[in-house]
Amino acid sequence: MKILKYILLLILALVVIGVVMAFMQPDSYDVSRSKVIKAPAKVIYDNVIDFKTWDKWGPWMELDPEMEMTYNDVSAGVGGGYSWKSESQGNGSMKTLFATENASIDQEIIFEGMDPSTVYWKFEEAEEGTNVTWGMKGDAPFMFRMIAAFSGGFEKMLAPMYEDGLEKLDAYIMEEMKKNPPKNYRLGAVSTKEMEEKKFIGYKHNTQIDHENLSDLFNQEMPKAGMYAAEKGLKEGDYTPGSVYTKWDEKTNEVEMYIGLLLNSTLEAGEGMETVTLPKGQWVMISKFGNYGDGDMDAHEVLGNYLTNNNLVQSGPVLELYVNDPTTVKPEDIQTDIYYPVKAKSGE
Repeated sequence: MKILKYILLLILALVVIGVVMAFMQPDSYDVSRSKVIKAPAKVIYDNVIDFKTWDKWGPWMELDPEMEMTYNDVSAGVGGGYSWKSESQGNGSMKTLFATENASIDQEIIFEGMDPSTVYWKFEEAEEGTNVTWGMKGDAPFMFRMIAAFSGGFEKMLAPMYEDGLEKLDAYIMEEMKKNPPKNYRLGAVSTKEMEEKKFIGYKHNTQIDHENLSDLFNQEMPKAGMYAAEKGLKEGDYTPGSVYTKWDEKTNEVEMYIGLLLNSTLEAGEGMETVTLPKGQWVMISKFGNYGDGDMDAHEVLGNYLTNNNLVQSGPVLELYVNDPTTVKPEDIQTDIYYPVKAKSGE
């Protein structure tokens, strides 16, 4: 009986110690970890915002591979959610409350029998990719404080899970990028415009289709065109830098083009420049955002498909306009507008 008495006293002592330690814990917590992942914020955000990807990298899956996941009708974006059942880890649910695309996500997590807590994500541009922060915060009810006390505190209880999860997320993202390399540009929607006759002045070139060669020509001619406009007193809004393509033949690898300025005011062509008249009528246009040269072929393919689907044909030279200064915006925001003059197919 004495042994039983000692065991009961020991249990009582442990309970008392646990209660004391629980009361010594803070009544709220905020635990997070960060890791730089060598991927664009959009790639990481698009995976995290969809709960159906979480079983690919979630650290808790190793704790209970038999965990039963049930997804809501919507699993991605604001309002998306899922729930889980686990004999060893308990039951719970999670949903996304707020999100700023490619920047942050706020979610609500509920462990069965406990009050909701906030899970948060931040995606910040870093020199080698994206600095990803994952954390959880909330009020700490008594039982949660007791569990934390026996775990060595909230940091020791929660931080290893976030560290492990970010490592697994990193590995998962790297594998996904190998399978589906991210595009470093984006395309706007195709639109149609009625345009008045326009004058374009530029330096003419007949050359080979080669990215390095074309880049050299633009670097050579565009500053000259801008300086000429400034010498003649033109101001911002009086012209838009651009190029006109009168020939693009991939079979012969030949291109005929003019590099210069689309005029919104009157100006004669300068020395070495020629004038191209762009016709009045209907044009189709698409905006491409990204570094010069990236995604151009996709943009032209989208325009070509649009013409086919709408019984249109190209009826003149292709116009490209370089809408913003690439030194003042992020590479992914450099805007190029591509225009095709069009007319209805014969017999349509």
